[in-house]
Amino acid sequence: MKDYSGTRLVPEVWNSNRRMPLPGIVQYFVNDVDGPLLVVTEEVRGNLAKSLPKVIAEIRKVLGDQHFTVIFHRGGYDGQLFRWLVEQGVDFITYQRGEVHLDDDLFARREVRWDGQRVRFSIAEDTVRVGDSGPWRRIVIRTPGHQRPILTSLEAKGMAAARVGALMLTRWRQENFFKYARAHLGLDVLTTYAAETAADREVPNPAVKAATAELKRLRITAQKPRAALGRAAVLDRDAPPDVGDQHTGTAQPMPTANQPSRKVPRTSRVAPETRAALISQLQALEVQMQQTRSQVRNLPQQVALSSLGPLPQEPQLERKLIADVVKIAAYNAQAWLADRLVHYYANTNDLCDLLRSFAHLSGTLIRQADGGLRVSLQPPDLPLHRRALTGLCAELNLDRPVFPGTDVTVHYEVTLPKLPSGRRG
Repeated sequence: MKDYSGTRLVPEVWNSNRRMPLPGIVQYFVNDVDGPLLVVTEEVRGNLAKSLPKVIAEIRKVLGDQHFTVIFHRGGYDGQLFRWLVEQGVDFITYQRGEVHLDDDLFARREVRWDGQRVRFSIAEDTVRVGDSGPWRRIVIRTPGHQRPILTSLEAKGMAAARVGALMLTRWRQENFFKYARAHLGLDVLTTYAAETAADREVPNPAVKAATAELKRLRITAQKPRAALGRAAVLDRDAPPDVGDQHTGTAQPMPTANQPSRKVPRTSRVAPETRAALISQLQALEVQMQQTRSQVRNLPQQVALSSLGPLPQEPQLERKLIADVVKIAAYNAQAWLADRLVHYYANTNDLCDLLRSFAHLSGTLIRQADGGLRVSLQPPDLPLHRRALTGLCAELNLDRPVFPGTDVTVHYEVTLPKLPSGRRG
């Protein structure tokens, strides 16, 4: 979600970080196991369950007809969406909403090799239905004090439960991408505050929202007379008989020592006219609620945006989307370089910081006699960093890189540091 702080009135969307609606736009990023793959190139509205078909269409443009599995969080938990994905030939992995409490004897130890390491899980498997869809395979991962349910359409013979669990947990790499891109690539920054007239589209009917709110208000209002009538019934039941009742000759039980008599003041009784007024008020409220329910049922859930008045203004997306594509390419390039730099620099926690420092090094670009380009970088100050950059350049040269869009070869090197005068290398 990208905040908009300009002067124009733009629609509000939900900001999950601040947990409140704010003016801005929402975009959907799709990552694979290694990093960001694409960003949806036009605005998608609604929750994830409603927006995912559009996202799937964008993935199809990249992957074509090859099969893939989409992994998403609980925002897309919807039985109709699950059924639609399977009908489209797309498998899914997601978390099940709610908590589960399976018996301990249902869990067994499972292992999988993931990123060169052996990962162990305590897993139980069964099947569940979501609405009228399913049954879907459920994989429950047990950790100390918690059971984490995962739903998938992948069959057991096609993918082991431990690998499904590893894939679901790997989705956190996308959160890491968002965190890094916000901090170092300005992912949340809008490139322009210019706005344009929104396209006409179907939106939720505000009359339905108003009628639903009115129905809620009527229900709350009806609680007071309903409670008063209930209290009157209790008081009438517990109240002593009237004086006229004592002439009927009916014997009244005398209270015992352990059961004192309950004396309810006669003034606490509800007068018949008050009870009649409460009943009349409650009946009127019931009629209003019935009319409001009928109104909600008859109103269309979606209406054209143009029918609500002049079309609103929206932030322009084109520049922002182009910038996001460039940022995705920059992030993937940095990740690609980090995978090679790790062979020459042991501290993996500093790889990204070191690459960013390499990007600020000065250097020269020289056109060679054979037409190629030679990029000569100034050496870093620390010998450890200098050796890492030299090794990275040597590995890049093995792939014989070319200048983008041409067949001109590029050769990378690190300029040797100049020794003080009077000393020999």
